[in-house]
This record gives sequence, C-alpha cells and structure tokens, in this order.
Amino acid sequence: MTAAEATELMLRYLEGEAGEGDVIRLQAALSSSPELVAVCAEISRQHLQLRELAEESAVAAPAPGLRVIAGGLARPRFLRPAWVIAAAAAVIALAAILFRSPENAPRATVAAMVMTSQDATPPPPGASWQSGTRLLLHTLNLRTGSVRLRLENGALITLTAPVTAEFLSPLLVRVRRGQLTADVSGGGKGLIVRAHDTEVMDLGTEFGVNVSDNGRADVVVFDGEVQLQKAAASGAKPWMNLNGGEAVRLDAARHATRIQAVYGEAGTNAWSLEASSDAETLVQSVSDNITLPDFQGYYRVMPRGMKPGAAPYGGKTPLWEAPEGKPFPAVLLDADVISTFQGKRFNPEFALTLALNHPATVFVMHDIRQPPPVWLQRDYSRTEAALSLPLRPGLLSAEVAATVPTDAQGRLFLTFSVWRRDVPAGTVILGESHASSERIPHFMYGLAVRAR
Repeated sequence: MTAAEATELMLRYLEGEAGEGDVIRLQAALSSSPELVAVCAEISRQHLQLRELAEESAVAAPAPGLRVIAGGLARPRFLRPAWVIAAAAAVIALAAILFRSPENAPRATVAAMVMTSQDATPPPPGASWQSGTRLLLHTLNLRTGSVRLRLENGALITLTAPVTAEFLSPLLVRVRRGQLTADVSGGGKGLIVRAHDTEVMDLGTEFGVNVSDNGRADVVVFDGEVQLQKAAASGAKPWMNLNGGEAVRLDAARHATRIQAVYGEAGTNAWSLEASSDAETLVQSVSDNITLPDFQGYYRVMPRGMKPGAAPYGGKTPLWEAPEGKPFPAVLLDADVISTFQGKRFNPEFALTLALNHPATVFVMHDIRQPPPVWLQRDYSRTEAALSLPLRPGLLSAEVAATVPTDAQGRLFLTFSVWRRDVPAGTVILGESHASSERIPHFMYGLAVRAR
C-alpha cells in the first residue's frame, strides 16, 4: 500500500465511504505499524477540525445525536462546498508528507455496540441498553449506572455515571465530565480521550480517565502505556508518558501530581480514587513516603481479589500462582489484594502505611532469594504457605535469569514465602523490601489483607 493509496483509503473511511474490505485493510495496517498511530491521530484531528468548521459555517448537515443503526454501520456525512474540498486537499497533502510507511490506517466513525450495562439511565433515544444494540454515537449522557461499549474499531470503553462524553471520531472521545475506562488490547489502538485541554493517547493499553467540572482530570494506566499532550494542537509533542501501574491528577493548568492509590470493586472493572463507604470496606487508604516528583506509581486495592491469577504489582503480569503440585493457599483465597510496584524496592527508608477499618490479618509475600527485612522478622510470623510467580521471557537480565529455576513448563519462576500478622483496626506501617541496602536482585513484596 503506497502513501497515496493509504491516504485516499483513510479519507474514504473518514467520509463513511469505505467498504468492509477497506476497513480490514486499514485495521491490519494500523495494528502492524505502531509508528503510524500518531500520524493517524493527526489526520483524524485535521478532518475533525474541517468538520467543525463546516458546521460552524452552517454549510454542513446537522450533527447527529444518538440513534439506533438498524442494520450495518451507517455513518453521517456532511456537505462539502468548494472551500472544504480545498481544505481537504490540504489534508491529503499533509498526509502524503506525514506518511513514512507504505501502509497506514486510522479509523473514524462513531458507531458502537452495547456489550453490557448496569442500571444505566437514561436509555438512548428510541432504543435500550440491551446487549447487542447498535448505536451511532455523538453525545452520550448517563445520570446513573454504567455501560460498556465496543467501538467499531474494536476498542472497549466503559462509561460510569454521572458522565457526559462526545464521540468526535472513532479515534477521539471528549469526556466533559465523569469516568471513562478504555481497553484497546483487542483493537482500537491509537484511541485518544480528551479531558479539558489534555489528550490521553493510547499506545496499546488499558487506562481510565475521570474528568471533573473544575478543570481537573485524573489519568490511571492499568496496563501498557499512554501519552499526554495538549489538546487540539496540530503536531503537539507529548509532555508526559505513563505506563501500567502509574497515575496522575492534572489540575486546570496541567500540573501533574501523583495518585497514590486506586480502589477496585469486587468482580468488576470499576475503579475509584476513594475507598468505598460501604461498612464492610476493609482498606481505607494506602500511602507511602515517596516524594520524588517524577515517580507516579500507585497501589491498586482489589477487594476479595486474592486467587490464582491475581496481580501482585501494577500491570497484568506477572501473576500469582500456587506452587507447582500444590493448591493455592486457602488462607489467602478471597483476601483483599494490594498491588505494589517494583520502582522503589531498593530504598532503605521506604515506608508503606495501611489504614484499616476493621481488625485484620496482614499477609506479606517475600521473595525468598533474599533474607527478610528486620521489621518482617520482628512483627510477622512465617507461615507454611508459599506462592509462585512465573516470569515472562525477557523480564530478567540473562545474568539474573541464569540463577532462577524453571518449572515443568520451562518458565522461570520465583518463590515467595507468606508471612502474617493480626492487627487491630487503625494504621499499620510496613518497611523496606529486603534486609540489605545493596542493589541485589529481588522483587518487591506482595500484600493481602483479610478481615478478622
């Protein structure tokens, strides 16, 4: 696919004229070339600006609202007078310059399918939030509940009320207020979520954005990576990258501060920056003494989340498993998981503080390659239980990997001892991750708590 062919195909798609085969070619090209994601977003942004100019000049058809698509994925079209056609030619020229690869592929409509919903109101005009309903989105307002949608490009987004979102293109969603969670691991790479004057650009990931009326926006990355850049700025350079396990709060001036904890909800992908007010909530808060301005790691609290496949750290790998040939420790099943991070495990002054609403048992999973720190030996009791942590290839250096055992499947794995301590409701302080201040190979400890 030449640059000219890709440009023409992209613009046909933006105008709603691309067929199913064209769509498949575009999606394949975009998936195979991560470098083209930013280019696609730029072309889509240029096209959006043309559309907005046309609407402002009253030469375009009225922007559609939210309506049901009876059959295939119909797309709105707007009239193109001579000046718009000339501007579109400029976009084509820009695309020809920007394309550095023979294949390229943006996606640009606002079609979606309802996957699931929970107590979502109001319903879309003339339709419902029933699973399988196809919608053409422009502006979506939810007063209550939540809805999970699959965009035509494969991206999954969850909107949690109260929320107002505008679907400007399949690559660009503006959140006026409320919470949006996006999962593009199965498609839709290059999705941009606009929050006030900041754009959060996906680089193949799962992330969430929560927008407040006062100009504040919270950005949480669960897996992968996103870029933050100034909204609506042609060719704007990213001013911050966030990886899985990192989160920031942006004020009206785009100043970023670290978010220390993100709270999940048992059995769902819902998240919040505050612990639930439910009387049964065990973990009220998690914090530490890290003050470095460039550090953005957060703790993720997952109520009743401890089971095989639970994440000890930010991101989706590695995951806890039972030791080979043994069952998962019953004492840990359904405990609340507190995912930590690797970033500051060598800091001998590190201190982590838990605020607990009820008497509890605190479990610490320690990498047995190194002696346990003094505070762990002093305040906790080692149990007979253990956990295994299989590691993906390339996670360790060749030198360190040579010292790590493999399981029956040929995977490198680490063994963690399980320590416990019964504590009253209130504050619990944990210390550094290992006994020495030297940078010797080890993983950060894992955490779980269970109400007594």
